[in-house]
Amino acid sequence: MDKQTETFYDYDGHEIPQRYMDLWEAHKRHPVGEKVWNEAIELAKQEEGTPVGRRGFYGRVPLQDLLTLAEKVRAEKDSKERYKLVSEKGPTGDIWFDTLNALSIEDTIPALTEEIDRGYNRYKRGLDIGTGTGNLAEAIKRRCWEFVMSDQADFLLKIARQREWDTTWGNKSASPVAANALQLPFKDRSFDLVVSHGLTNSFTRKELKAFAKEVNRILEDHHGSYYDSSVIPPEGDLAIWEQKSLVNAKGILADLIVDAVSGSGSMRKEDQVSGDEFIRIFQEAGLTPSFSEHPLHQTLVVKFKKLFYKTRNGLSQQPT
Repeated sequence: MDKQTETFYDYDGHEIPQRYMDLWEAHKRHPVGEKVWNEAIELAKQEEGTPVGRRGFYGRVPLQDLLTLAEKVRAEKDSKERYKLVSEKGPTGDIWFDTLNALSIEDTIPALTEEIDRGYNRYKRGLDIGTGTGNLAEAIKRRCWEFVMSDQADFLLKIARQREWDTTWGNKSASPVAANALQLPFKDRSFDLVVSHGLTNSFTRKELKAFAKEVNRILEDHHGSYYDSSVIPPEGDLAIWEQKSLVNAKGILADLIVDAVSGSGSMRKEDQVSGDEFIRIFQEAGLTPSFSEHPLHQTLVVKFKKLFYKTRNGLSQQPT
């Protein structure tokens, strides 16, 4: 008896071929697997020049350019050099980094900004950690009197600086700071708003613990807030960005490149952090979570604040 398979549909309403789903599942199980890469490349070559190959967001990207980038990224062992490769302009005129990450930020960034808007009307000093080319920073910077964007890759910060920052509210343009997210060069209690998008996905358990402690250290007492987000697809269905990726093999190939650049695909399974453990790590660092679901964007936004306890000696982050 043949094994029954569930039917999924892409963002355009077309039924997703089973070979796509098999490849996608194999990619999630073993992102750096040679077999997955070879099958995705072969399938993309077969579709090139056909109506299917021209569909979707990546249909406008010439396959040969995508293959050349994939070959360079896979051959490069140094993380910083991989990011340099995607900081170059691609054939569409956009930076490769933005092209490859476009589908994953289309919904999560609006959800983050909506949630931040529910907080104070105006923050004194904000920080975007792991800003990349400044997509999230551009969306929320106008909500802060001062804004800092940090990233370990100084060449990505140079790209972010070239954005036309909104200064109509009288605030300054965003200040770039090259920094390691696990050793931030900022004073204690420096910010009342801290955000990150996509950064913590690539952290091992040890790195996430160090990051949570840094966030707690630089956040202002009482009013300081840290926002992070994760995708929550409907039960038994694909996330929106997956539906947009799976319109053709180019979309699968693009996601393979993203994982190869960030290194998340090579993370050992025992180092990966579950959602519950993610929350617990931040709680252990002294931060209290609250959750807001944004069904339209299929995104869960987590807001962390410092929790204080009354003690004999005043307020403390540790209960007596």
